[in-house]
Amino acid sequence: MASSATVSAPKKRKSFSEYFHSMRGQQLIVTLVFLFVPLVLLFMFTYLPFFKMVEFSFFKMKYIGRRTFVGLQNYISVFTRKDCFHALSLSLYYMVGSVVQMALALLFATILSFKCKGSKFFRGALYFPCLICGISVGFIFKFFFTHGFVLDTLLSWVGFNVDKLPFWLRDESINNVVLVACSIWKYIGQNIVMFIGAIASVDPVLYEAAEIDGANAWHRFKDIILPSISTIVVLNLIISVSGALSAFEMPYVVTGGGFNTSTYFVVMDKIAHTDQKVGLASAMAVVLLLLIVIVTYAQKAVEKWLESEAERMNAIKMKRILINICKYVLLIFAAFVALVPIVSCIFTAFKTEQEYASTNVITLPKSFLNFDNFIIAWNKANMGKAFLNSFIILICVLAGSIMISAMLAYVLNRFKFPGNKLIRNLFTIATLIPGIASQVTVYQIMTALHLVNSMPGYIILMMGTDVITIYIFLQFFENLSSTLDESAILDGCTYFGVFFKILLPLLKPAIVTSAILKGVSTYNEYYMANLYLQDKTKYQVVATSLYVFSGPMGNQYNYICAGVIITIIPALIVFLLCQDQIYSGMAAGAVKG
Repeated sequence: MASSATVSAPKKRKSFSEYFHSMRGQQLIVTLVFLFVPLVLLFMFTYLPFFKMVEFSFFKMKYIGRRTFVGLQNYISVFTRKDCFHALSLSLYYMVGSVVQMALALLFATILSFKCKGSKFFRGALYFPCLICGISVGFIFKFFFTHGFVLDTLLSWVGFNVDKLPFWLRDESINNVVLVACSIWKYIGQNIVMFIGAIASVDPVLYEAAEIDGANAWHRFKDIILPSISTIVVLNLIISVSGALSAFEMPYVVTGGGFNTSTYFVVMDKIAHTDQKVGLASAMAVVLLLLIVIVTYAQKAVEKWLESEAERMNAIKMKRILINICKYVLLIFAAFVALVPIVSCIFTAFKTEQEYASTNVITLPKSFLNFDNFIIAWNKANMGKAFLNSFIILICVLAGSIMISAMLAYVLNRFKFPGNKLIRNLFTIATLIPGIASQVTVYQIMTALHLVNSMPGYIILMMGTDVITIYIFLQFFENLSSTLDESAILDGCTYFGVFFKILLPLLKPAIVTSAILKGVSTYNEYYMANLYLQDKTKYQVVATSLYVFSGPMGNQYNYICAGVIITIIPALIVFLLCQDQIYSGMAAGAVKG
């Protein structure tokens, strides 16, 4: 008699082919494929150099040769060597500048995010400087602050005696403040645009409710705007502090590091690549990282204290008409400050030798059809080759970087798997590691891989995953309903197909925004281009081509200004064509807290 108990047959295990075609199998394969390249780049060019940097900091060593363990001696030298300690103290100027930059960026972004006549012009005027190559900005301000030139001429118009004005770049009591102001001028635009995008993503219903409750402008900012954009504020804060402590281009180009303006990174670069003291330079880089961490947390604490203090002091309400007057006066002044250095450079670029020698720097040229200076600058700087190389690098870097970031954001947003949060944190923490400082060890890795003086090697290095781009794509995926994926899967589409056929075409605003931001930084990159593309006859790029004017032609500003204008033209074209996409892309992809 058969047993009444039913014995269930063991569940048949899926073959690899069956697992591969299952939803879970496809998810695993997509996750591994899409994560592989960004994680390799993150490890190779961020975390591996960081750990090697920490290791090297305990040794006396050069790039090639024996190493001698010296313990903490390199760290002691950072604080006892006169050049290192003085450069470290100069970092205070740039850290204070980063706080001022963030505060001004928030102020202008808040003003321009609401009803304001001429807002498009003011946005453009404030954003455009960040599109200009750092070396070009350096030459612009070297011209602007030279005694008797642009700034002195403007001040003479309002009654100042030029002979009694200081030498802005030589007077050690003010020259570092001047360089910090130049840095703010260059970088504040990107902060403003990102804040405008973040503020645009705040629900308008919150403003309406606040107005009904009688909240004034300060309370709307403090209680609605600031909490809603806290993530992007913190991210910008970290990046600004890191950039401030790694200041390089302004002192390097404008003063050559002279007159006590050598910043921490200028000194570190000399110690690493000229003196070949890799251990000491690594210790300086580690100290720099620790400073960035400490200052970031200190700034957050100070911000909270300032908020509470401001709330107690907010007892007097200004009339709306006075607020509007102050708002437009501030915007007009800011636009003037942003544009006058560029305009003065344009005037000089079109002047003949005789005009340049005999007229005021603010005087209009006799003709805007004199292109002799541009032809000389083009030939002297070998700009034809430079633009071709820059174009090739730009196309390859943008294609690779955008695709890598989009695939990474897709996996992190759509799939839940062990380690998802860890990977997000690894990319966020990477923003604390100053990329320009870790070049001490990245250079050794690139040398070992035979990627120095190699166009493909430089492209791979520049393709390193960009956290800002990842955040933009992550937020766009948040705004795309997952029902799109589910419907496509039900119709037989694979996860690869969902990404490439369904979601990627919908990411056009994020792609445009990311391409502009990444493209600008790649086009403007001087330090790494100069370090890794050493054969200037073959690998000259736009950012390095201008440095030819730092030699015997260093005082011929009619040629220098012409060269600067040539490098600005591509940025101006991109800006005029894509201004609306920048703002709308940032608004759609802004990161809210």
